[in-house]
Amino acid sequence: MTAKVKIKSYNQEELLIIAFKTKMTTFNEKQDDHPSYSFTQLFRGTLRGLRTEEEYEALAKSSVGTWFASKFGDGDVKKIDGSEVCRMLLESKDMVKKRNMLNITFPYTYVANPEEPQMIKIYDPLQCGSGCSTSSPDPWWVFSRVEPAEEELRDLMTPKEEKSGIVSRLFGR
Repeated sequence: MTAKVKIKSYNQEELLIIAFKTKMTTFNEKQDDHPSYSFTQLFRGTLRGLRTEEEYEALAKSSVGTWFASKFGDGDVKKIDGSEVCRMLLESKDMVKKRNMLNITFPYTYVANPEEPQMIKIYDPLQCGSGCSTSSPDPWWVFSRVEPAEEELRDLMTPKEEKSGIVSRLFGR
């Protein structure tokens, strides 16, 4: 004896509603008090660089919810909302644009999962230009959905003595 299974067919609109609800559930689950990644894992993980000013502005305008902002190097972390992240990102873009640096119109920006960002790191282009440096610069700002612990920030900052270029180290400066 075989049981008959009735398979429901869905039209295009029903499939879109199901997909939207599933995506929202997944997104909300990621935003709970128990994030799946630590701040350090996000910071050191694979991030995607933004290539256009349009991508940058879209990211800024889509920043919703609660974020933790850190001006890297000072160790302070502020809990802010998405509108403040948007304001800070657009303000940083304006600062870079005012410098009139060839074709650089926004900060160097790297994002963990641009569709549902968990971390945004922006770099000041003026701090990234040394070809003689053997280390990478610290980010200008880090915006994260995960609150960093003080120890994590301290461990992630580049020690000052490592920031000197190869020429300075060769000549003991």
